[in-house]
Amino acid sequence: MITPELKNYLRQKLAQGATRQEISTTLLGSGWTSDDIAEGFSSLATGATVLTPTVPVQTVVRRVSPVPSRFGKKATISGALIVASIVYAVYQNILLSAQPTTSNVVGTTVPVQTAVSVPVTSPASVATSIPVAKTQPVTTPTPVQTPAPTPTPVVTKPKGQYVDGTYTGSPADAYYGTIQVQAVIQNGALADVIFLQHPSDRGTSVRINNYAMPILKQEAISAQSANVNIVSGASDSSGAFQQSLASALSQAKS
Repeated sequence: MITPELKNYLRQKLAQGATRQEISTTLLGSGWTSDDIAEGFSSLATGATVLTPTVPVQTVVRRVSPVPSRFGKKATISGALIVASIVYAVYQNILLSAQPTTSNVVGTTVPVQTAVSVPVTSPASVATSIPVAKTQPVTTPTPVQTPAPTPTPVVTKPKGQYVDGTYTGSPADAYYGTIQVQAVIQNGALADVIFLQHPSDRGTSVRINNYAMPILKQEAISAQSANVNIVSGASDSSGAFQQSLASALSQAKS
């Protein structure tokens, strides 16, 4: 796509005498495409030509007072040099004014006071800049990082000494009767001891066992095994209790 800056640049370079090949090489290095450059040259061919008017030269002749004879020769030489300088300046001004340009020319009039005064107009220098092709910024999407899943800790239930459940021990002889117990296992530990059988046909046996059984049960739970102390006065019942409970706990071993 051509822009006003590109067209102005082409006009300025052509006015300065540059060839199309030189202009195209410079623009290609600045990011313009060959199609844009060709379209710019084409638009200049169809546009109107702007002519710069010729600056008129006004010559003012002043009357020079007669010079004494002894200074006549020097005055004649000085006047000839001044006239030659003025004529040269006017000639240069006409050449510069004859060149076509599309820029506004700002002139500065320099009056010369001598035998002949001519206003001299010198064109201001015009800076030439190369237009830069406009490009759209490219936005790179920012990658989104997915957080790694946090592993769920696996809670392992600690294993106890025994397997949960109720286990019945074998009957054991207590001399005056039989003792048989059940072992209740909870969370891998001995939680309770139930007496299924114990001597109870004599009043003495009932009294001894009612005293010994709670002690034996409490010691077994505390020790978590059948290794309990013999209760004084109930040695037969204590031995039978150890045998029956050991049989039940052997079944509950994990």
